Amino acid sequence: MATNFLETAGTNGFIVSPVTVMTTELNSWTTSFTATSSSSFNQSSWGNSMWGVAQLILGSSITWSTSTRSSASGWFLYSPDGGTTYEVTTPLRSPDFFLPPPLSGSSTSSSLVSISNIFRIPWCTTKIFISTPSSGIPSSASGNSLKICAVTIRY
Repeated sequence: MATNFLETAGTNGFIVSPVTVMTTELNSWTTSFTATSSSSFNQSSWGNSMWGVAQLILGSSITWSTSTRSSASGWFLYSPDGGTTYEVTTPLRSPDFFLPPPLSGSSTSSSLVSISNIFRIPWCTTKIFISTPSSGIPSSASGNSLKICAVTIRY
């Protein structure tokens, strides 16, 4: 008997609470900015989920140009040995996720939020690498974070 594909209930729609993978690494972005997470993550970090979305939360008093439609790109940097050696930054492969600019191009009193496309979460030990285009995506001096939110589908 066929069943419907369903999103499994969890914490606010996620299978586990969203995992903050970057904070201070994102402070005061500039043109052509790159950042790598200081911590590593593995399959248990995401509650063994296969699928996720990224949330980029930028602090207040910034402007992100919606006219250029510049997106930040994100990669999972794989570690073949469980956390000692990692893939090079800016891997020669497509990004694992994109963070588009929010609909509103500026914020003066509250944070701007960008949500990525859904992506496959890796099972091995990784770090997260973010890159912005030459046009840049500004961020505040503080109050910024990148979270990976694990979701799952069951049938």
